[in-house]
Amino acid sequence: MNAYMKLYVNLRDAITRGVYDYGTKIPSKRRIADQKGTSIITVEHALSLLTEEGYIEPRERSGCYVTYREDSSYAAPRPHERKAAPPVKAELRDEGERDLFPFSAFARTMRSVLSNYGRKILNPSPSRGCEELRGALSRYLARSRGMDVSPEQI
Repeated sequence: MNAYMKLYVNLRDAITRGVYDYGTKIPSKRRIADQKGTSIITVEHALSLLTEEGYIEPRERSGCYVTYREDSSYAAPRPHERKAAPPVKAELRDEGERDLFPFSAFARTMRSVLSNYGRKILNPSPSRGCEELRGALSRYLARSRGMDVSPEQI
């Protein structure tokens, strides 16, 4: 697992466990980098994932604040609820497999596609889903998860 993903998981778990309550400012990038012995760029990447997935909100010249609430529907499973996850593969999953794509990331991507394409996505597609949404999900997976998945695989 990449350093930024380890840090992301660590921070996400701290947020969902209540170490950082709703509205709380999390430590600065520099402080996190010093505490974890990593680069500020690694911290920035982890924080950008947390932002994309709705756990935190950056405020200009003020830092990052927790926007996660325990009653949020997109919460990550608590550590005691986790099961060993299958390795992430760039192929279609069976319906019974646990999905590692966070609902909040899907919701943010949908909002982005809706605002960019509007009613165009309501046009029927040839049973492959919305091309724009599949493309946006593919770009998200490549950028944030290091998964090379073509839009046709989504």
